[in-house]
Amino acid sequence: MVSYRVRGAEAVVSGNTYPVRSDLRRAGCTWNPARKEWTIPANLVASLRGIARPTGFESFPNFEDMESTEAYIRGNHYFGDNRAFRS
Repeated sequence: MVSYRVRGAEAVVSGNTYPVRSDLRRAGCTWNPARKEWTIPANLVASLRGIARPTGFESFPNFEDMESTEAYIRGNHYFGDNRAFRS
């Protein structure tokens, strides 16, 4: 599983990134050998769609559109009750 978290003006990509390293490069990520992490400007995180998910949502289903995602949440499949997302 590959995920990312926003850290200031950049996003850090972590997880099993080796198999998707060429996809990360195409998305605009750069490898930082000193920190041993992939980074991408925070304004480009949308290009990670299909490659990585935001940290904390690794187990969340990967729907292609927001309508399916919202229907899944409304159906209480994610939380098991009527709680909404909390940041």
